[in-house]
Amino acid sequence: MFGGYTLAIYSHLAMTVYFTLMILVTFFVIYFKEIVTKKNILYLILASILILLLTVAFWGPLLEFKICGEYRIFVPYLLPGKGALKYSTLRFDELLPFTSMHANHLVFHLQIFVIILFFGGIFFLFKKKLWKEKIWIFLIIFTMLSLIMITPIFPWQYTPSILQTLQFPWRLALYTAFGACAFCGLCIKQFENKKYFNIICFLLVRIIFI
Repeated sequence: MFGGYTLAIYSHLAMTVYFTLMILVTFFVIYFKEIVTKKNILYLILASILILLLTVAFWGPLLEFKICGEYRIFVPYLLPGKGALKYSTLRFDELLPFTSMHANHLVFHLQIFVIILFFGGIFFLFKKKLWKEKIWIFLIIFTMLSLIMITPIFPWQYTPSILQTLQFPWRLALYTAFGACAFCGLCIKQFENKKYFNIICFLLVRIIFI
């Protein structure tokens, strides 16, 4: 845990903060009884302290600048998207491979085979009644939440100033892709015992690298 979080903080602090908040309102809520034990709370506290110590070289100077009023990231409208995160979001159709490039000149298209596998995973999720399992409940909520957060539907205009350091909500598409991978994997798994499974895997690999 602490290794991944340490690297995440050094990589992108704002994304790490959002990931933590999303985990708190999804995974921790769903697995509340399993997580909230004296042993787990102790491990969580120790891991948090260790993460803070390992990343003090990063957040220490930031905290100093913030206290001294020199942390320019909190100056109103200094950064792109500051106070107007909703203008850096994506429409749902912009995630499809049939639309033109986004206004920010960045391509967010999901490949057509990913979309097919994703909905295939959703189909098998309900067919096999896996949606009753906690891990899939978590993945459904996590994926839908991240998907909504990259669109104008999410009330970005009401987010606190410190959360607006994300700058571009479309960055959260990374978490949507994470959830989509799980459902794609579920779809592929349904064919692992079939005679033509190796052929399917070969074709998918070929499509990916075309």
